[in-house]
Amino acid sequence: MRLKVLIITAMAMLIGGLPAMGGDRREVELFNWQRYVAPEVITHMSEDFDWNVRLTTYERADDAEAALLARGSGYELAVIASESVGRLIDAGVLRDLSNFDIANRARLEQGLWGTFIEAMPEASKYAVPYAWGTLGLAYDVEAIQARLPDAPMDSWSLLFEPDNAKALQDCGISIVDSNEEVIAAILTYLGRDPHSREQEDLDAAFEVLEAIAPYVRYFDTDQYEGLLNGKVCAAISWSANSFGPMSEEEGGQVRYVLPKEGTNLWTDMFVIPDDVEEIEPSLRLINHFGDPAVIAANAPYTLTVVRSDDMRARIEEPYYDHPALRLPDDVADRLYYVKPHDGAGKLQLDRRWRKMQLGL
Repeated sequence: MRLKVLIITAMAMLIGGLPAMGGDRREVELFNWQRYVAPEVITHMSEDFDWNVRLTTYERADDAEAALLARGSGYELAVIASESVGRLIDAGVLRDLSNFDIANRARLEQGLWGTFIEAMPEASKYAVPYAWGTLGLAYDVEAIQARLPDAPMDSWSLLFEPDNAKALQDCGISIVDSNEEVIAAILTYLGRDPHSREQEDLDAAFEVLEAIAPYVRYFDTDQYEGLLNGKVCAAISWSANSFGPMSEEEGGQVRYVLPKEGTNLWTDMFVIPDDVEEIEPSLRLINHFGDPAVIAANAPYTLTVVRSDDMRARIEEPYYDHPALRLPDDVADRLYYVKPHDGAGKLQLDRRWRKMQLGL
């Protein structure tokens, strides 16, 4: 497990405004994905509440899940992948939030929460959405057209067909290291239920993966650098990693699409560990992230969905008109949520995923 600890007050001193730690200022521990909260958001929050906010970051969802399962982490608020929530609830390590009012919660839900709860009803008592996004295809248009001029650019077959993957091997393919989401995408591509736990379906999905694995350059949680620097020309990627290169001048040829067969909508969620004694600071942090000004500042940094016209009007970046970042109803209606495997099922999936990567 690789964790990177950042003292946000030190970062804030570089951009101004926040005094160094010390004295009687309270420290609040926040646990989040790496590069997934705008520094100025933490700065302003620390000023508003007169707190020092200490941020610990992680790179893999499994690392965050393991840290919370172990208890005693000291984190007072955590942002985790939605697939982890059910297993953490089953383990009894999350605080029940159903009796607490969070005024700005509706803004964080963005009209998507009801559909999510249909897939994972148990989460309604324990989690609050932090950010929304999708899984899709990101690719360099010129590189793909040079090698596969007739390839379907809006279909999972661009990478799941072995002949296509082989043709793109020289310019590089990467796949996000999130087995539950990728397996669901393959099942969708095959015309099967993305939530299936049937062994026949899982075998079929891994057959697809094993056929293209020799042509995959790497499996990783971050496709941003590879797409931006031309190390890969095609990726199965989270939208938040794909829009970074699209917004950079060097990455002008990068395109992100939601495959026509369907794909999953994900949400990263706020949860509070059950061993947090003083819950009020955690609740205030959640509510702060739902403030309109905070959403408008944080969304372009995290490159996550903003559905509200009022919120998007505060964001100047033109790429926020992309359907995958505003998710109009006709797009959102075609997305699904990945129902998480239970602990035993996830362990089995993890083992098979690693063996596939190793070619075993």
